[in-house]
Amino acid sequence: MSGESLSKASQAILKRAIVQPEWMLDHEDIIFQEVLGRNHCVEELVGEFVHGGITRQVLLKTIGISCDRTDLKRFMKEVRLLRSLHHENIGQIYGVALHYSPIILVLEFFPTSLLMHLKRNRGRSSATEKRRFVCEAAAGLAYLADLRCVHRDIAARNCMLDDSRVVKISGFSLCEPVNEMHDDPSNIPIAVKWQHLKYWKIVVIV
Repeated sequence: MSGESLSKASQAILKRAIVQPEWMLDHEDIIFQEVLGRNHCVEELVGEFVHGGITRQVLLKTIGISCDRTDLKRFMKEVRLLRSLHHENIGQIYGVALHYSPIILVLEFFPTSLLMHLKRNRGRSSATEKRRFVCEAAAGLAYLADLRCVHRDIAARNCMLDDSRVVKISGFSLCEPVNEMHDDPSNIPIAVKWQHLKYWKIVVIV
């Protein structure tokens, strides 16, 4: 608050307060729980996020500030991209905690993926439900196309289902706006296992 002392021991007065953006979160409001996995220097966890007296289960992605500058830039690029996406079939971002290490990206948590749902309900999912899943995933991709963004890792495992079984596209770590895509395809991070064979004509994996 403007006009208030910074602390009881300090004589300094804050003359003009700068309000913290809603997307900028505090580490103290985030609770780590189960580790899901680690990819290079980015760790994914299930956790809780407390905001406005409400505790939500969330997906957390963390990166230490001591990581390679390229990895940090890629992580923050994902944060900026997710902040710009607002669609009912795109996974929601709650915000990011930046004040100290590790940087924590707080995302919507989903109980299961479309892939796992279809495997568990093999032969029991109706044609109507499957058509709805396809239409919802297509709506999310059409939204990305309108923004001229390429997901680059779209697959059933990255199509999640919320509690109402609505498809939400996730997994945006490889997503690129068209105008920021690399000219040199050999320098692009990719989901190796899912690439078409013709891709290897222009890319050499070292």
